[in-house]
Amino acid sequence: MVLLLLLSPAKALSSSGLKSVPARLTSPVLPAQHAAVLRNARALTKAQIKSLMSISDDLASLNHQRYAAWDKAQTMACGGAFDGPAFKAMNLKDMDKKHIEAAQERVRVLSGLYGVLKPYDEIKPYRLEMGTKLDVNGTNKTLADYWRPHVVQALNDEFRAAPKGAQKILVNAASQEYAAAVDFDALSSDVEVVTCEFKTNASVYAKQARGGICRFCVTEQVETIDGLRGFTGDEGEWKFTGEREEPLSKGSQRIQRILSFERGATAPKNKGNKKAKAPEAAGAGAGAQQEEDEPAKKRARTGSQKSKK
Repeated sequence: MVLLLLLSPAKALSSSGLKSVPARLTSPVLPAQHAAVLRNARALTKAQIKSLMSISDDLASLNHQRYAAWDKAQTMACGGAFDGPAFKAMNLKDMDKKHIEAAQERVRVLSGLYGVLKPYDEIKPYRLEMGTKLDVNGTNKTLADYWRPHVVQALNDEFRAAPKGAQKILVNAASQEYAAAVDFDALSSDVEVVTCEFKTNASVYAKQARGGICRFCVTEQVETIDGLRGFTGDEGEWKFTGEREEPLSKGSQRIQRILSFERGATAPKNKGNKKAKAPEAAGAGAGAQQEEDEPAKKRARTGSQKSKK
């Protein structure tokens, strides 16, 4: 059996690292394609970065500085670098060697700069979202368009390496923006696609659930679709409510299973999502945590302004 899990990256970065790391980190599997994207990203001006990514002056400056100092930037393991709600829930940083190595075998993080990553893959601090339009190789398309054929090829290579006759399952726990970087129709015909759907009125809980189900699959050694249905979250806040079949894409002849989970109305309040000062990412400079918090700050300011009226 081969079961791979797709997850989106995070905007917030951390330098706290993993509890268990190998003597040498692994390398991302798409170096040539990464180099092409990086070359274009490093050529962007601060104004272009601000416009393309729809971010503030401060964040544009931070990311422009990152690209300018790229060659000297400190590297870190992918699994220890990202620090958003999904990664906090997956909590790779607290896993022992056995489980982090299992995550290395199963978890695949989609990336606008690297394409697809494993937890032990060596990366540098960056921000480049999959929906960004970047002129790579003369095509003014989104990075999802650019990466689509390359990411699916990398996934197919992994599935082809499985023992003959082994069941092959690809679990899509990524956001729609990042899942768009995978040409699911081009997956090997013997790969079954399962998409996880988390129903809640707060997006942060859905993000946590995406990371949570990845942790569940790793720590509980889930190997079947039936096993996936057993996900309930940390405190029983999630419940499997049913499944359906839909085409992989509009007009596709291939089918995906969609597993639906619903967060209970009496679910415990999020204990681990209080705003806390996170350590700066190595080489990221001040403001690494701002990347996650900026949209929330804008919403808070808007709400405050409305309350004064």
